[in-house]
Amino acid sequence: MVCSCTQVGKKGHVGLEENQSVNEYDHVHPYSRWYGKDRYFGIHYDIHATKEDTLLGTECSEKELVSMLELVQPDFVQTDCKGHPGYTSWFSEINDASVPPKMTVDVLQLWRAATKKLGIPLHCHYSGIYDAAIIKKHPDWSVQYYVEPGLDS
Repeated sequence: MVCSCTQVGKKGHVGLEENQSVNEYDHVHPYSRWYGKDRYFGIHYDIHATKEDTLLGTECSEKELVSMLELVQPDFVQTDCKGHPGYTSWFSEINDASVPPKMTVDVLQLWRAATKKLGIPLHCHYSGIYDAAIIKKHPDWSVQYYVEPGLDS
């Protein structure tokens, strides 16, 4: 698990001067605050499930997540619901979804239950641009080689 601060108000980011306060950053990039000015510190749970995953979500419970979240007190949590390998961390019912065949716990549901209990926003990273599993199923869906018109000369 990686704990991280969002780019909002973090000194040294593009557009934020060293002596600028967090509130002064609003006019530079107003869309960087997903949940308003009161959200700064978050947890990014970066799992990127794979076909071989069998233990995903089996070593913690909702009660343990709630306890950890109460201790850390994040303003938001971000979890992967589908990473670049293309496998979900939840039991998708979509026909072409790639769910790890031996996965036994719906990790997304586990995080949602814990964050909902505490009123913490849950963000989900869904990699839709790069998906290795779907390309194996549908190679024709992949852009193999592309040259922007006019740039090939």
